[in-house]
Amino acid sequence: MALEAAADEVGRQEARLAIQVRGAYMTGSVTGLAVVVQANDLRDLVERAVTLSYVISADQDALRRLEVARKRAVQLHDSMVEAEQVRRAAEVKVRRQLAELEQVRAVRQDAKHQLDARVARLAGAAAALRRRSAELRRLIRQEELARQRAAAAARAAAARAGGGEPPAGGSGRRCDLSGTSAAERWIILRESSGDPTADNPTSTAFGLGQLLLGNRILYLGHHYATTDCGRQLWAFRAYVQDRYGTATRAKAFWQANGWY
Repeated sequence: MALEAAADEVGRQEARLAIQVRGAYMTGSVTGLAVVVQANDLRDLVERAVTLSYVISADQDALRRLEVARKRAVQLHDSMVEAEQVRRAAEVKVRRQLAELEQVRAVRQDAKHQLDARVARLAGAAAALRRRSAELRRLIRQEELARQRAAAAARAAAARAGGGEPPAGGSGRRCDLSGTSAAERWIILRESSGDPTADNPTSTAFGLGQLLLGNRILYLGHHYATTDCGRQLWAFRAYVQDRYGTATRAKAFWQANGWY
């Protein structure tokens, strides 16, 4: 009976150990498997099995900690992947912005070159205009001097002949002077009698205000030979404004000198 009881106890222990071994195998407990494998005989196995449950508990706790660590590692890895994606996206954005900045810089540089070239062209044109203006003013001054001498000679000849100022030629057509001031009308009537085609045979004076060729080119450009009343009146007023400031002063000068 004692042997049977002992055999039953051994059977129960073996069955329990088998269950624990299967559990250790299924859960991957390395320590539990080592206990079974390293046992020399049943007695050694029984002795080793005394602490097997504690070992299995410790293994389970270690596995839980390992699982927590694994999950944490997965989370960290996912965070690192997300951070890397954000970094790459930011890098792409920065590269795109740098490309745009380079494009803007190139456009600005090109615009600067074009502006510099334009400024250089304008400076050259301005210099040419200044030279042309100086030449025109020189010609105008020469013509004015020639006109003064011619007017003086004409007055002298008229005085010797007992006559007045030689009349200017023209078509006899008259411009409407109703919009002019009293001083402007006085000068125009003395110079051309209001005829836009009046010309002076002793100089290049022509038109309502008898402007010399240089002045007509200066104020009328390529329309210097126009007989249009409006354009001639505009050129006359511009000349008076530039030289005398007002028509009243121009009239006073004319009265004092016989020309303006």
